[in-house]
Amino acid sequence: MEIPSEIILTLKRLRSECGLALASWAFFEVANGYPHGEAQAKLRDAVNAAHEATGFRYLLETCAKDAVLTISRIIDESSGAGKKDRASLKRIYEFVNRPENADALPVLARKWTPGIGEDRNEELTRTCIERLRIRLSGRQKAARNIGHIKAAIDDIRNYHLAHALNADPARLPQIREIRDGIVLSVCATKDASFAIEGLNWDSKGTWQRSLVKAKVFWDRYERGFRA
Repeated sequence: MEIPSEIILTLKRLRSECGLALASWAFFEVANGYPHGEAQAKLRDAVNAAHEATGFRYLLETCAKDAVLTISRIIDESSGAGKKDRASLKRIYEFVNRPENADALPVLARKWTPGIGEDRNEELTRTCIERLRIRLSGRQKAARNIGHIKAAIDDIRNYHLAHALNADPARLPQIREIRDGIVLSVCATKDASFAIEGLNWDSKGTWQRSLVKAKVFWDRYERGFRA
């Protein structure tokens, strides 16, 4: 089989969007003490001493909102009027869920490295497809299923993108809900990248690099208050 160019382009866009979500969330998590709480205490002390709590809170809320809106794009609908060109996980689900594609992709995986790991590639591809079906079907209501995540963030997505006049300001989703959304987005994109392209996307490396950049930023932010 030949993978449609729009599916390859969608996966490339999804990896980029996941990188943006991880970057925004790394800034939020590091400012809140991830992975070491004592660093967060020092930062909070410096912010409070400079009477800049409002600005600090604004920065954190902006990071959280940016992560939420990025997740919204990743899990947006890809069918219906005016939505056919959207690069989202739903488009990937529609592709891998077609029986002919679900059958053909594992066979294609055997050709990635002829004579080396053919059975392993086929087995991993079938596993990735099954995980994608579970996470992206929207039928199961378990945490980290796309239906659960979409329900949790739709309010803020609609408010901040549509800005309806009669809508009350939407609450930010709970931290756990945002984390679940990022985990689903990253894991599904990683599985899809392998099942469709044979690409082992280094999502952990992307997260670690984002954490390093966030720590450098907040360290400088704190030192600026103490200067």
